[in-house]
Amino acid sequence: MKKAFFTMDVEDFSDITSIKDKYPGDYPSMMDGFDVFLDYLDAKNIKATFFILAERVEQEKELLLKAISKGHKIAMHGYDHVLPSRLTHDEFLDRLVKGKKLIKDTLNYDPKGFRAPAFGVNEESIKTIQEAGFLYDTSILPVSSNYPSYGHSLELANFVSKSKSIKENNGFFEFVMPVSHSKIFGDFPVGGGIFARLFPKAIFFKNLKKYLKDSDLYSFYCHPFELSNVDAPKIKGQKFYERMYVTKCRGKEFFKRIDRIISLLKENGFEFSDYETLSNELSNKPNL
Repeated sequence: MKKAFFTMDVEDFSDITSIKDKYPGDYPSMMDGFDVFLDYLDAKNIKATFFILAERVEQEKELLLKAISKGHKIAMHGYDHVLPSRLTHDEFLDRLVKGKKLIKDTLNYDPKGFRAPAFGVNEESIKTIQEAGFLYDTSILPVSSNYPSYGHSLELANFVSKSKSIKENNGFFEFVMPVSHSKIFGDFPVGGGIFARLFPKAIFFKNLKKYLKDSDLYSFYCHPFELSNVDAPKIKGQKFYERMYVTKCRGKEFFKRIDRIISLLKENGFEFSDYETLSNELSNKPNL
């Protein structure tokens, strides 16, 4: 059975890597996009996974508890929005353990999964995530140097391929993010986020259709700011492409593209699930 996962990386506008690193400041909250997404999921009867920054869990407690009450899953997006690949093993492990405990103590919920900010992992990071006791990770975005700010392919020694997009090591699962590969477009991420918003519809959906045709797993992700009703602030010194990243195809326009993604998933025989459920299923099955 083909599986599709809907997810949100729960971070506010000021947590965005390109904003935090280059234009730190006090920006308006766009966390209303979380509630907007919850309503959308209700209407579509889809259960999602929310990857939360641990340092925000107390601040967003009510929203997260609301999601849990609706049957959604909670996972971890890091302690803060620092890429694991920039940290030492001990620094990263400390953040994972501390963040996991904070989420559990605040929400009475034990997070089983992890996704790195900006998919910023390396081989050592994956080992550390497994060492911290997580059931699964979904931080690998297998793209070339065309997208240097994002993840890349990793060999993952000692992992066994359960399918094209799933790798396993001693009961720990790595779910690889969806990327379409072609001579014309090269490595083209089709999992949502900036790629679903920034690229022309014809190009994005051409690559998505190609991916869905011969794949068994699809993961969609978004952020609160992309669905927020709050206008993105104008930031002095921001370059044109950076401005486009935070303004293009947000809100209702983005939802139209999400509607189309859902339609294509159904047309291609995908069933909606979540990483945690599938991990448990795979623990008792040799293959997907």
